[in-house]
Amino acid sequence: MIAVKVCISLDMEGISGITQLSQIERTSPEFQHGRELLTMDVNAVVEGASEGGATYIEVHDTHGSKNRNVLIEKLHAKANLIQGFPITLFEGISRKFDALFLVGTHQGIGMPGFLSHTFTEEDFTDIRVNGETVTEIELTAGPFGEKGIPVALVTGDDLTCQYAQKVFGTVETVPVKKVIHRLALNCLPLEEAHGLLREGAKRALERLEEFRPYAPKPPFVLEIDCANTFMARFFAKLSCLEYDGARTVRYNTESYMDVYNMTTALLYLLIGLKHT
Repeated sequence: MIAVKVCISLDMEGISGITQLSQIERTSPEFQHGRELLTMDVNAVVEGASEGGATYIEVHDTHGSKNRNVLIEKLHAKANLIQGFPITLFEGISRKFDALFLVGTHQGIGMPGFLSHTFTEEDFTDIRVNGETVTEIELTAGPFGEKGIPVALVTGDDLTCQYAQKVFGTVETVPVKKVIHRLALNCLPLEEAHGLLREGAKRALERLEEFRPYAPKPPFVLEIDCANTFMARFFAKLSCLEYDGARTVRYNTESYMDVYNMTTALLYLLIGLKHT
């Protein structure tokens, strides 16, 4: 039997039954319910991946809220869990993977998908790579793509799944809810959604040879538009960043992993700045 290793990078906005921001915020009394819903979706995907031939599955708890969202005591027995704070891409990864699953993901800044944003809703007004706006989907897939690992499965709302198909060309998608507008959804019954997730994960591994890594050619120019000039001027204290004198900082690199790392480093710097 050929070993198939799967990395699941998860978020919460695109999870079955998540319809309110309060369900994904750590300080909310509804957060525990959101964690239950998240863990059920992840378990359905893990079950399907196991049925599809996965021999090792690693779940990366990469949603915010201090990155402790999955309920480990209720997590599928065949899944390893990477959890803690901060957790960013590839931290704690223990092996080379054959497929990346993006579970519970969402659209980016200014897009109509449910709770659309890119890392932060109020602080970054646009993130571009080589002049094109990117979302968390591309920013996550790019470093995996550099290592030759394709995105095989994307789950979330219908608009997010459509966007993923546009980005990757060929990818298995499972829409578990339909967008009415950015703050309202038509959700599938949970049992039906979990069945579709299980089937989609299994099908993704059965189709694995059809998928290609998301690997744009370097060099890369990362541009981040900040919500205000103070933030951009503060970031510009880093000598590796160029500053346009207004709200935009720019970073040049040959690696998509560097693109991701710089974006998340600025995000965590911003979090620290806002809590001083």
